[in-house]
Amino acid sequence: MPSTQFALAKRQLDIREAWQIGENDPDLVALSEDDDPIVPEGVTNPPVNKALMRKRSFG
Repeated sequence: MPSTQFALAKRQLDIREAWQIGENDPDLVALSEDDDPIVPEGVTNPPVNKALMRKRSFG
């Protein structure tokens, strides 16, 4: 049986498109350095570009 000693309660789940994650967004941890998110047509500078640059600079 799994231990619940260090469990976190989650009351709400927010789902966002990966291209919307910005460089100072807490959801940055969900991105991998080699991710290539799908960006909708017409979006010329998605926030995820800076987020991925920051993630890659961490090494």
